[in-house]
This record gives sequence, structure tokens and C-alpha cells, in this order.
Amino acid sequence: MIQSLYPWNYYILYAAIGLTVLVLIVLLSHVITLLKGIKAMNPTINDIQLQSQLMNIKTTAMQEKKEEDAKKNKWMKLLIPIVLAIIGIYMKDPDLHGVSGIKEASKRYYKGVKDERQFASKIKKALR
Repeated sequence: MIQSLYPWNYYILYAAIGLTVLVLIVLLSHVITLLKGIKAMNPTINDIQLQSQLMNIKTTAMQEKKEEDAKKNKWMKLLIPIVLAIIGIYMKDPDLHGVSGIKEASKRYYKGVKDERQFASKIKKALR
């Protein structure tokens, strides 16, 4: 006993197709609204990306400058005590004058450093 729903099955099919078309129309209207919003936001998004790129470039440049300054400061920390010691020797001796006096003071300083290193190495050898 099979009953035929002959006219009703086509009505259900037409209703399903109509509902699908209605959903597609609503979906397309929302997609169009979304695309308009994205198109309106594109300049702002591009500006934000440009600003972030500029910040990255500035950060990189600042880090490079900081590294260069650290290298310079390292050399300065090493050289300032040596220069001050040479100037101290130059100032203490009244016989030293001009550039030749500075050369003589630096020779005396390096001779003293060499003597200190030899003395320290002799002490280390004696302690072993």
C-alpha cells in the first residue's frame, strides 16, 4: 500500500529551491556589504602595515647603532685608563716636554706593564 504524494513532492522541491535561492540572495547581500567594508578599510590597513615596517626599520637601525656604540665604548673603556696613566707619568716628570715627552712616558708605561706581567707570571709559576 504505497500512497503517491505526486503533487506534493514537487511543491516541496519548489519550496526547497526557493528557500535556497533566498538564502543565496541574503548571503550575497552580506558578502557585498563585507567587501565594501574591506575596501573602505584597505587604506587604513595599508597605513598600519607601512607604519609597522617603518618601526621595524627604525628598531633595526637603533639596535645596530647600539651595537656600534657598545664596540666603541669597549675600546674607550680599555684606552682611557692607559691614556690617563701615560698622562700621569708625563705630568709627574718635569723633564718630559712635547710629543717626545709623551712618547717617553708611553715607553715607561709599557715597560712598567711588561715588568708587571713578568712579575705576575713568575708568581704564578712559583705558586704551582
